[in-house]
Amino acid sequence: MTTISASWSCSATGRTTKAGKSFEPVLIGGWGPGAREAVERAASRLEFEVAHDGSLSLATQAGSVVVGEAGGCRLWVTGRLERPQGFDHLPPTETGEGSAVQAAALAFDRLGHGAHARLHGAYLLVLRDRARHVVRVAHDHLGARTLNYARSGPDFFFAEHIVDLLTLLPATPAPDRLAVVQWIDRRSLPLGRSLFSGITRLPAGQAIEISHAGVKVREFWRPVFREPAPLSQDECSQTIVAAAFAAVSRAAEDLRRPGIKLSGGLDSACVAAGLRAASGGRRPLAFGRTFPDYPETDETGLIEQTANRTGLELIELPYAETPIFPPVLDYIRRWMLPPGSPHTALWQPLMARALASGVDGMLDGEGGDEIFGMVPFLIADRLRSGRLLAAWRLAGGIPGLGALPAPSMRLRALRVFGVSGAIPRSVHRLRARRRDARDRFGPLVQERDIPGLLAQDEQWSWKEGAGPLWWRSLVDELLDGRERFDANGELARDALDAGLDRRHPFLHDARLVEAVLTIPPEHQFDPVRDRPLLRDGLLGAVPEAVRTRHVKTFFTDITTRPLAGREGAELLERLASPAAPIREYVRAEGLAGLAAISTTEGPTRRRLAGSLFRAASVDAWLWRLMSSAA
Repeated sequence: MTTISASWSCSATGRTTKAGKSFEPVLIGGWGPGAREAVERAASRLEFEVAHDGSLSLATQAGSVVVGEAGGCRLWVTGRLERPQGFDHLPPTETGEGSAVQAAALAFDRLGHGAHARLHGAYLLVLRDRARHVVRVAHDHLGARTLNYARSGPDFFFAEHIVDLLTLLPATPAPDRLAVVQWIDRRSLPLGRSLFSGITRLPAGQAIEISHAGVKVREFWRPVFREPAPLSQDECSQTIVAAAFAAVSRAAEDLRRPGIKLSGGLDSACVAAGLRAASGGRRPLAFGRTFPDYPETDETGLIEQTANRTGLELIELPYAETPIFPPVLDYIRRWMLPPGSPHTALWQPLMARALASGVDGMLDGEGGDEIFGMVPFLIADRLRSGRLLAAWRLAGGIPGLGALPAPSMRLRALRVFGVSGAIPRSVHRLRARRRDARDRFGPLVQERDIPGLLAQDEQWSWKEGAGPLWWRSLVDELLDGRERFDANGELARDALDAGLDRRHPFLHDARLVEAVLTIPPEHQFDPVRDRPLLRDGLLGAVPEAVRTRHVKTFFTDITTRPLAGREGAELLERLASPAAPIREYVRAEGLAGLAAISTTEGPTRRRLAGSLFRAASVDAWLWRLMSSAA
């Protein structure tokens, strides 16, 4: 077993990712009197090309940006951009990509800010609009390409990744204490904030507008509520599957050899079936991770059935237990951030095999649980409208309750999703002030941080939107919820580490989101099955053993085992040192309590493993910041 050194051994520098190359161009830029010098300095270090346009300076890898011009608009785009809706009449240029960027430049020239909503794909764009005297920086609707920004005096800087943004700033910002504490406690961040003070993450559906009047963030897309179509259950199933397959087709459209990360679950089986429908003569590859030493996790049989049913060539990679924490140190060195999950080590060998097999884009079923699942706060809407019997019926349709749920379980569902969902957010805040706030946070949180954590708590923030409660909560989960977990940033960094384009049709397709929001939500309630509409619609397209399986497989125990053993003991010893920087952020008693991981089982052990992993990761990150500042 690899022993962890006292200094966490992550002091190397350099932008090269784990795979040794980057499939995906990385763009950085700045605006202001000092931007040119800062961007040129960073570009020299990163070996990027530089472009200047007045006060705007950009740098990126050679040949990775497509430029389009129309009227007074000049547009730089990196990533995958579709032709904007309503501008399909332009003649094609030498490449479809160039044609799409040229059409987007024309859209901005004619529509200004309104052009953003017409663009789809996974992209990052920078626009210089001379007629309107603004610069716009934006990513796609759902933030598949991440964007971080910061101010430094009169200058404004932006980059896809924080590690690159740091090269533009005169000094590395201090940690954002309350964001760090929330990350350790809940593995989430306040919306838009990062672990660094003054570095902001641009949320989904928003763009930055820069002018001599200042910098402001403007929303360009967010779903608008419309009454769901009066569809039957069967019609909803057909609509759901058609929308899912269309999203898969769009994700794989320009790939020569698509691959799929295949599990034994319903969502990845849906992607596999969608790939088969959209293959167009291509021969997609499926890659399955098997766990022969973990029979409760191993899905080999289901993976093989799905590959056979959908006609995919399957490559299986057995997992052998490896240390959890050394990859964390590498990750911090590369990205200047702690990882959110210990699971990266599970999947990187699979991605490496896909890359070696000639796959140029990897799809998966990430996000399927949320976008195809039940929205429980429909119960609150029924209560608020006085439809008590309808609320009672829905309370018996929570997946997992069983065909004949006990009245006590229905009452609990009414209280948790009905009553709590129906009361205003202000009431939640009042109740929080009257309760013992300590009960709302884990044992690692220090007393002095509790007021600040309560003030930034966003648990019920979705209630302040428009539309029915079920709709507000679903939109929040599909857009802002993912941002709070930095899911897009984590996935983007993992893809760069693998050197392989990763695409997530159920996470990053705005048209799929809009289609799902037209479905009457009551059809998703089923006391036995989760995602019933997707299951019904996939009849005949995926194996019955997968379609009718309602048990969710989690990989937590695979990483929990080493954390509960020798590797975890080493981490605890490191955290017990008075010099450990994490001790400034957490309670000593809480750290000592993590030692119980070696003597507990089940959910308690998993909870302790998550806390230990995050505390140790943040500690290593803090050491890295200290060594960089020295």
